[in-house]
Parts: sequence; structure tokens; C-alpha cells
Amino acid sequence: MKDTSWDHALEITADGHGLAGHAGAVLLRQLADRLGLTAALEKALTVKGTFPQLSRGMVLVSTAIAIALGATAMADVAVLGQLSPVLGDAPSASSLAVLTG
Repeated sequence: MKDTSWDHALEITADGHGLAGHAGAVLLRQLADRLGLTAALEKALTVKGTFPQLSRGMVLVSTAIAIALGATAMADVAVLGQLSPVLGDAPSASSLAVLTG
């Protein structure tokens, strides 16, 4: 199991500080990373001769998380923006279009 560095500072508290909406999304991301799904998707989706600004595996995992949170259109991936302190920047609709196009 691959260790992920982004989740080491996460903690559960009852003091009301540092709360995140849709905290279940963090668990989905952590599950995908720890199972190796994100890395496997990145490897499978790599296009030789290109240098994407975002990890294609991460974009696909983020899209799946957005769908789990209720997204029904590519632009709805913006719901992940509130989780950017934990998950990093959400992919843009144009990034999704490049991945799916």
C-alpha cells in the first residue's frame, strides 16, 4: 500500500475548527490513493509525448468523487473546490474536457 502525504495532517475533532463540508469525499480520495487506483489510472491514461498539467488519474478520481457528491455535469466538479485545502485544486471543466475528448 502506497503512503500518501496529503492525509497525514487530517484529524477528527469535536471543537468545530477546521471543518470541511462533504468530508466523505476525503475518505473516497484516501481510499483511491491507498488502494493504488489513482496511480494505476495515471499510468493507464498517460499519453506519450504529452505533459499534462494535472494528473489524469487524479482528474478521473476527482470526477468520481464529484459524482458521488451529486455532480451531474462536468462543471459540477467545482464542488470539490471547498476541499482544496485537503485535496488540492479541483480540476476545471476544461481539464475534464481534455481528458474525455
